[in-house]
Amino acid sequence: MTPIDPREEGFEGARTGRREAAIADVLVVDDEPDLRATTVRILADAGYSVVACSNGREALNYLASCGDRMPAVIVLDLMMPIMDGWQFCAEQRMDPRLTDIPVVVVSAVLDTAAAPPATRANAYLEKPIDPTELLEAVRTCCEPPRS
Repeated sequence: MTPIDPREEGFEGARTGRREAAIADVLVVDDEPDLRATTVRILADAGYSVVACSNGREALNYLASCGDRMPAVIVLDLMMPIMDGWQFCAEQRMDPRLTDIPVVVVSAVLDTAAAPPATRANAYLEKPIDPTELLEAVRTCCEPPRS
């Protein structure tokens, strides 16, 4: 599949990167087009196959259509219209097919002490995103659990 320029109109829900040769599949959920595009580009340039959605509802709809090929990790903004990150996490945790997918929360407002228990993110990153921190968090979430 040809990479898609995330700055193009109609990017929501689009995929970039070659899925067959990718390190792992990542779902990016952020309502801000420029930040979403930057996050997608960082991940795609590092070898991940990336799908981007603009809100939690769109992300849940995408995940419902994934079949057996779920993303390895979800990079999630918290403050979004339609369905915010908190609501997304609550719905994700209620779905047995989705509950084990790691979540990296990326937000301008990070008060992890006030986070609802349903959020249970694997990592919390503050905006603006540091590319090195983002890649490290995603890489860590993609590693198989150590026994």
